[in-house]
Amino acid sequence: MRTLSLPLPKLVLLVGVACSPTDPAHEVRLPGSLIAFGDTARIELPSRAAVRTPVTIVVTSFADGCSRQGETEVSRGTLDVDVAPFDYRTEGRDVTCPSILRQFRREAVVTFDTPGQAVIRIRGMQLPGDQALVLTRQLFIE
Repeated sequence: MRTLSLPLPKLVLLVGVACSPTDPAHEVRLPGSLIAFGDTARIELPSRAAVRTPVTIVVTSFADGCSRQGETEVSRGTLDVDVAPFDYRTEGRDVTCPSILRQFRREAVVTFDTPGQAVIRIRGMQLPGDQALVLTRQLFIE
């Protein structure tokens, strides 16, 4: 028979790691929901804008009762913009969520230095099923 000989603090640490009785609640960062049970997110932006003039893009996404609004990431090319809303969802075996549908309003402000047809892509997911989704809008820059 082998005997494990460890100093007391290391032994306590090993026992603490090995004996987690439940799955603790934790937050997971997820793409915002752009379609939820047949409803599509509201996307607001002008149809035209002037060169070098700030354009506000408003996206209203959906979430459930276990989610809170996260960041909105924006990346931009010459005549294209990607807007990606994110949420934080609390998950865990003992987590109970209220059965509600929330709406999170997000704003992204961009400018274009070149005239032409700009493409706006809103990246998120679709509920149910957590499927990746991209909604596209166009904006004429003059």
